[in-house]
Amino acid sequence: MEHIGESVQALQKMFDVLLDVSRLDAGVLRPQPHHFRLNDLFRTLRIDYGPEAAVKGLTLECDGADVVVRSDPALLERILRNYVANAVRYTDVGGVRVECVLAGDSVRVDVTDTGIGIAPEHLSEIFEEFHQLNNPERDRRKGLGLGLAIVERAARLLEHPIHVDSKPGHGSCFSVTVPRGDVAHIYDGADPAVAIPGDLSGLGVVIVEDDATVRTGMRALLEQWRCRVVAVASEDEAVAAIRTGFAPDAIVADYRLREERTGVQAIY
Repeated sequence: MEHIGESVQALQKMFDVLLDVSRLDAGVLRPQPHHFRLNDLFRTLRIDYGPEAAVKGLTLECDGADVVVRSDPALLERILRNYVANAVRYTDVGGVRVECVLAGDSVRVDVTDTGIGIAPEHLSEIFEEFHQLNNPERDRRKGLGLGLAIVERAARLLEHPIHVDSKPGHGSCFSVTVPRGDVAHIYDGADPAVAIPGDLSGLGVVIVEDDATVRTGMRALLEQWRCRVVAVASEDEAVAAIRTGFAPDAIVADYRLREERTGVQAIY
């Protein structure tokens, strides 16, 4: 059971990363910039990666001061998570530091480590898909080689410049430059009429999926997110459910359905 659990977790991580890459390549993701404090994001990084660093005997320092930036919080978090994850993974002695450097109307966020460093001839390759240094055995515990590919795509989408300085044996510094924000424009949650981004409570979703196991799993996930769910195996069953009065806000359909039908045909 432990081996099965580990395999499922590994597959889940792989699919999540591949889905991120696919969304960025397909242009599905649209940045939703907000004004927010970096301290909140840095606190999350410290909580999530602090224990992993401590196990290796490393320090993890996150100093966001009281800096306000304007960016898409989720995409910027994805960039910094990949930076920090790589820094912890490839550092064995010393530590990792995340800090801000103010530069006019911009804020540069640096993730600096005391790790193995990167040779100059490899710096142009590290943002390519599936490219990994110092992992010839393809140990999945060291990632898939997609983290920095996601960083490059997300940064390009946000129009946030990224940069890396590194020296073999002396560590690396990965950075991303973000526009400064305005504290007066930070949403504090005081207005109940404003919807919380990402809140799916009450959303009506029809799932069209002919694989019973996948259908059950998707239903469970969406119900955890407090959606109203109708899960069916075919488009005919979906139409029948809608005719009974269930008005969906969204339809999630498997692409390859029975009888050589596709999910696109089912939706339309």
